[in-house]
Amino acid sequence: MKDGTASHTARSVAARRLEYERVAAPHGDPAADEALTSDVADGLTPARGRMHEYIRARTAFFDRVVVHSIAQGITQVVIGGAGYDGRAFRYAKPGVRWFEVDHPATQADKRERVSRLGLAAPQLSFIPADFTADPVAEPLLAAGLDPARPALFLFEGVAVYLDRPVTERVLAEFRAVTPPGSTLAISVSTGSATSRTRARFQQRVAALGEPARTVLTFDQTAGLLSVAGWELGEVSDRQRSAGLLLARAASDLGARDTAGQAPEPPASLPLSALLSQALVAFTIEADNETEHRLPHRTQNHGLASDAPPGAPWLTSLLMYANCLRHLPDEGITIAELAGRARTATNLDGMRRWGYVTFTPDPGDPSIAPESPQGGRARGHRSARPKPDTVIRPTAWGIAARDTWRSVTAEVESRWRGRLGDADFAALRAALAGIVERLDPHLPDCLPILHYGLFTRRDRPTAEGARPGADA
Repeated sequence: MKDGTASHTARSVAARRLEYERVAAPHGDPAADEALTSDVADGLTPARGRMHEYIRARTAFFDRVVVHSIAQGITQVVIGGAGYDGRAFRYAKPGVRWFEVDHPATQADKRERVSRLGLAAPQLSFIPADFTADPVAEPLLAAGLDPARPALFLFEGVAVYLDRPVTERVLAEFRAVTPPGSTLAISVSTGSATSRTRARFQQRVAALGEPARTVLTFDQTAGLLSVAGWELGEVSDRQRSAGLLLARAASDLGARDTAGQAPEPPASLPLSALLSQALVAFTIEADNETEHRLPHRTQNHGLASDAPPGAPWLTSLLMYANCLRHLPDEGITIAELAGRARTATNLDGMRRWGYVTFTPDPGDPSIAPESPQGGRARGHRSARPKPDTVIRPTAWGIAARDTWRSVTAEVESRWRGRLGDADFAALRAALAGIVERLDPHLPDCLPILHYGLFTRRDRPTAEGARPGADA
């Protein structure tokens, strides 16, 4: 595709589809599809020939897959490289969400046409992405794709224009945001066409600035899909020769070798251990980076000579996650903070460390009132701020909030670079799926253990340690 211009081949496909008889469905708005397609095809007269008949067969194949999948209860459809596909209108059904991922230039042109034609599309989400450079997993999740519910993925007429590693990465990202058993319908350019036919096609699309890049044998396609986490189903001879294939999301997302074989599964670990590994690794890296960026006096028992006057103790990832990241400069009420964070936070500590203020002020938590016998009352806690008390970040709080925001983005970027887009997206999607099912009434913190304290009574203790001590 030429930079900044909509896909000409996508317009050509739209023009051809005006002449095809489409698969019927008991729902949807075919007139809206035809209005869009006619607008796109204005002035184009596609040539007849083998390509015309191939796209006719390809269109019917994908139409049947969509109609059948929706009839079977699929409520999410993702169209990769959507071009001017009008199925989100033609086969619209209440309760079915559509997600179209395509190059920004083509998608912008399509959205302008949809708006100008007055076509209502509340069921459709547009996700601009250049497959050669942009991730697709996270944008799909951000647009509302539910990674826990099965989805149908369409990849029609796209793979031929992408290098094989790009196709593999995109399909792996699709797999990362959908559960086992989801369906992928894909078309590939196979070795079945004659050399003369293929040469004419390649010359034509190259002249349009959209060169064909990948031709695959059936076995190569099966290997590519396997590496990306998809398993081919039964394929007829006709589908094999046409390169029109269906695959299912595999049941595992483990790393695979170049032949597409999954390695031996590692020894199983409980979910808590797997989550702890990710949480601890991320927390350590983020805490270290924040320590370098944010002025503080935590080191050397608060006596760090290079700390600026009045610098607070260092914030933690927990302080940021439970409090600071939810606070705008103008502040919010304690009740609203609890609603946003879905948990309580150490409000006294946040104020004592210099990160927030309360209005009205409930009193200094470090000063206890006089006891009737004289001196300060032992075990005193100051009055807690009430739900309608406004909590605001101080200048140090704003600095800590903004620093943590940049640090977490930086560490996520590092992890993406280390793991690769597909594995990073798979990890994030898995964690997101767990978070969505968490009990919102879970405790707001984990036990804090000091030296010599253990969580198991049968754990051996060092000489002199107090046996059986629990946190």
